[in-house]
Amino acid sequence: MTDQQKHIDDIGDRFAHRLAIMLECALLSPEKTWDEAHALLDEYRQALYERDRAMGLPYVSGFGKD
Repeated sequence: MTDQQKHIDDIGDRFAHRLAIMLECALLSPEKTWDEAHALLDEYRQALYERDRAMGLPYVSGFGKD
């Protein structure tokens, strides 16, 4: 496994459990976890962006608008 692959897996390992727990909490009590869930998603997206940037991959919007 290359360092690049390890870094990709590391992001998944770091966020998978936290995202799953946050989803559970959001389903049970959306009004109490809304801000925390969005903050965690922003943190996850930022980690993916930084990884892609380090790998030299261009940014591609999920909506294809920018």
